[in-house]
Amino acid sequence: MISNFIYMKISENCQTVKLYDFDAYASSFEARVIACEAEDGLYSVKLDKTLFFPEEGGQSCDKGTIDGKPVKKVLVQADNIAHYVDEPLQLGSLVKGEIDFKFRYINMQNHSGEHIVSGLIHKLYRINNVGFHLGSEDVTMDYDAELTQDMLDEIEDEANRAVYANVDIIAKYYDMQELKNLDYRSKLDFKDAKDVRIVTVSGYDICACCAPHVRRTGEIGIIKFVDAYRYKGGTRVHMHCGYDALLDYRKKHYVVTELSALFSAKTDGILTAAERLSEENRRLTAEITSATRRLCGKISQGLHESSDGICVFEDSISSGGMRIIANAGASKALFCAVFCKKREGGCGYSGYNYIIASEKISAKCVLETLKDNFGSNIKGGGTDAMVQGNIAAEAKAEDIEEALKHIKAI
Repeated sequence: MISNFIYMKISENCQTVKLYDFDAYASSFEARVIACEAEDGLYSVKLDKTLFFPEEGGQSCDKGTIDGKPVKKVLVQADNIAHYVDEPLQLGSLVKGEIDFKFRYINMQNHSGEHIVSGLIHKLYRINNVGFHLGSEDVTMDYDAELTQDMLDEIEDEANRAVYANVDIIAKYYDMQELKNLDYRSKLDFKDAKDVRIVTVSGYDICACCAPHVRRTGEIGIIKFVDAYRYKGGTRVHMHCGYDALLDYRKKHYVVTELSALFSAKTDGILTAAERLSEENRRLTAEITSATRRLCGKISQGLHESSDGICVFEDSISSGGMRIIANAGASKALFCAVFCKKREGGCGYSGYNYIIASEKISAKCVLETLKDNFGSNIKGGGTDAMVQGNIAAEAKAEDIEEALKHIKAI
């Protein structure tokens, strides 16, 4: 049972009693509807008490239902917490709320892990957390100085030792007099507050925080950094904790297992096999590029002088090769239009890529002729000297040639 004193203390700045402050592990509750208003196509419902944690402090809101109606979002609104649903709820009615506890618990694991990490970074290096976001993908933390890989490795090791130690995590409200004697982290100035919620991870961190947390560090499971890079003069770190870390490891394990089979290599040999394949790919690409240039040179030499335009159709050449042929043809004819079959997944083809070059008339006029004949099936643009784009599969080679053979010099 929650004492009246605690109810009054927590409710001084908010009409809604925050039940998650008293029991972060509860998943259902009953409450009275104290307001319900239409807002932006939804209904903003305010209750006399709630388990729903709102979008606050860099953390996304809880998920769940009120009387079976899905809660779309939960926001702090003036001195209250607003729950947004699709249908109105009767003012004064008693309703039942259910939160998605799996989602809540994952957030608790991640947020508690962030406190340990940020507390250690501040304690060991006097580097401050200046940004935090707990979303659906991962935890993002911003720090006001550069963290090297060695520093990150040390912090990750120490953070997981904190998990193994299984120490208490305690959330408690302090009045302003008590705060004066407390060395805690905070990004906010609480000079006008009557009381402040402080989360203490015994021996690792003391920080102002409004969110639900696990009871002991052992519940976090594992803390794993997944990315870190320079950001706005400091460092941005991405992290997974607990169940999210398990899912991330499982996904990466599947990928590594598939790569191991693909390369016929043991796990610790995958990188070497990938580097060898990459080097072979670079060599083959260089050979193909050289061969393509020779081929396009041969095709260009075979183009004859003409007072009309030239159309060239090829199955598989690069855009660079197409440009070589188009430029060579433009010097010998009214214009030169080069078409190459466009690949569409696997070994199939769908339509053409094209490059049209001209030194004697506007290449854009040639393109307009194609558009007049093929409409929305042709895309692209460019300059008077050269245009490029693609034509859908519906356009046949013989029809393209027929459309272009009537273009004459003005």
